[in-house]
Formats: sequence, C-alpha cells, structure tokens
Amino acid sequence: MSDADMAKNDSEDIKKTATNKRGDSPDTLRRQLYIYHYLQEGAKTISEIEAYLQTLEIRTVTKRTLQRNLRDMEDSFGVYHKNKGVTKGKPSIWAIDYKMFKNPFAYSPDVAMALALSYQQIKMNVPADIVEKVDPIFKQAISQLEQSQSVQAKWVKCVTVSPASFMLPPAKVKPEIAKHLTECALNQEVVEITYRTSHVGNESIISGTALGIHYRGNVAYLLLRPLQKNSVRQFPFSRIYKVKQLITATPETKDFNINELSRSGSLTMTYGPPFKLEAIIFDSVRREIEDAPIGADQVLTQHGEDPLYSKLNVTVPYNLDMIQWLFARSPYLKVLGPLSFKEKFEEELRRAWQNVELDSPQVPREKNFKHDN
Repeated sequence: MSDADMAKNDSEDIKKTATNKRGDSPDTLRRQLYIYHYLQEGAKTISEIEAYLQTLEIRTVTKRTLQRNLRDMEDSFGVYHKNKGVTKGKPSIWAIDYKMFKNPFAYSPDVAMALALSYQQIKMNVPADIVEKVDPIFKQAISQLEQSQSVQAKWVKCVTVSPASFMLPPAKVKPEIAKHLTECALNQEVVEITYRTSHVGNESIISGTALGIHYRGNVAYLLLRPLQKNSVRQFPFSRIYKVKQLITATPETKDFNINELSRSGSLTMTYGPPFKLEAIIFDSVRREIEDAPIGADQVLTQHGEDPLYSKLNVTVPYNLDMIQWLFARSPYLKVLGPLSFKEKFEEELRRAWQNVELDSPQVPREKNFKHDN
C-alpha cells in the first residue's frame, strides 16, 4: 500500500469516527474488541496485532491508526503500553495486566489519581473506623496507578500531602459505641448517654435526641438536644462510655438543620461575628498567606520603608481557630485593630508571658475570649 493510500485510509477512519453520532465507528469498536481478545494471549507488537486482524478480515488500517486505537484503550481493562518511552528503534509492544483485567470497571487515570490523593487527605482527617470501610476503593485506585504507565500514575510517586498545621491523632473510641451512636444519630432517636467531661471526671447521665454528628478534624461529636431543651450540645464520642436507646420517649427534632447550624458558627468555638482585622506582619507571614489568603477580601500593602513588613487588612471569622492562628505567629506580627479585639489579644499575650516567669502556669479565673451571649 502506498503512502498516499495509507493516508487516505487513515483519513477515512478519522472522518467515519468523527461523523458517527454514537461515538467510535463500528469498525473501530470491532477492532478494539478483537485486540482485547488477542492481547489475552500475551504481549504483542503492532505488527503482530495488524497481522492478526488481517486473518479476521477486519478492514485494513495503518499502523498509526492502530496506535491511536491502542492509546484510546490504554489503562482500560488492564491494557498498557509495555515499552512506552523506550520504543525508539524498537517495535511497540502492548499487553494486558491480568490483575487489572479482572476488574472491568477500572477507574479512569484522572479519577484514580484523584482518589489516590484524596486518600492521603482522608487518612489525616477521618476516623480510622470510617476509612477502613472505604479502604478497598482507594487501594484499588492506587494499585491501578502503580501498574499503569500513564502520566497520572506518576503522581503517586511524585506528589504527597501533609496537614497545614499540627494535627492531634484521632481519639480512641470503642467501635461498638461509635457504631451505636452513629446509628442513633442517623435515625434521630432518643438516647441516654453516660458521659464524662474528662477521662478522670465524674460520670453524668444525659438523655436527649441524637440529631447528627459533627467532625472537628478527626474527632467525632454527637449533636444532642437534651430533653425539654431547645439548645443543641456537642459530646465527643471518646468520652461517651455507654449509650442506649429510649424507645418510650419522643424525638425532638423540631426545625433542626445541620447545614444552617454549621453556617451559623454554632459548631465551632465562635465568639462573635466576623470582623475586619488590621495588622502589621513580617515577611514570613506574608509569604505564608500570599498564596493561601486567610480571607476573600485580603489586602496586603507595603508598611513603612522596610520591605520586610507589610500591612494586612482582611475580614476573618471571630473564632478559636483564627485566634490560635494569630497567637502562633504573634512574634512575627502586631494586631492594630479593631480595638476591642486588639485589647483582648494583647491581654492573652501578657497572660502567656506571665507563665514564662512562673514555675507553674497561672490560669486566669475569667476567660479573656468568650461568647457575646
């Protein structure tokens, strides 16, 4: 076949595929199906695949078209380019990974990569008993990438994930307690829990409607509305020692909406509405927040003549996380406003410095930051 005829054939293939409203042309699909069947015998070169298709009287196409068909099949049903990247001067070899072939519903490379990266995040933020239930899904994706020759497979070896700040390890919770609490919360049942404010504190028995679950990092909290009360309280699973369902009591779900509760800030240690923070920050803090702003309206401007100092203006939430973030960077910044927050923040710094001078920490009788209500 002349080059002109080969080019014409190739062009007809492309045209037929492009004009088929259902996707690939019937000839292309037939060709791919027979290639799958043939590769089950073992690794094959393009020439061997071409010769095999000719014995089946499949319409002749160029090697370039076959290469394109195989690239479309790559990473599906275990098909992979065996000598990809080292084919210069050598025949192109294709094969099937039998472990992956056994799973016809393999993830696409992009989905497998997303799952592999998500797995690193989830292991840090989700309780182990929940991760264990979805482990097979993530490990399947990771295994698929490890055996793949796709670009996405390189992410597993080249990309890692770490927490933005120090994270405490997950609390130990008895599996049967966690399971029972979860079931009661999902069914919004009335329960009686035996709870301790600390692991060495006295036990107290609290009854109420289990409304939901809130995860603060990797710590699970039961959202409970005590009987005859409107408020919703949070109890960490790790300090609940007994739980039983009260089948004679009526659940008090009322107008509970977990999304609204979350948006209101009730599930975090919030001290008031968001406010406009004004501060002078050192270069190390600026570099930290330039690419990861702490607020949508963050503005950084030069402060004075020293290029190492900047002025920060940004709206931030008035909660414990924000205060702790500022406190951790206090040697490298100065809060200017608002005045009420500045005074409380500086008082907290003075309290911390006082404990530097003492042999034992002196805990203030009154909290500096507290709820407005």
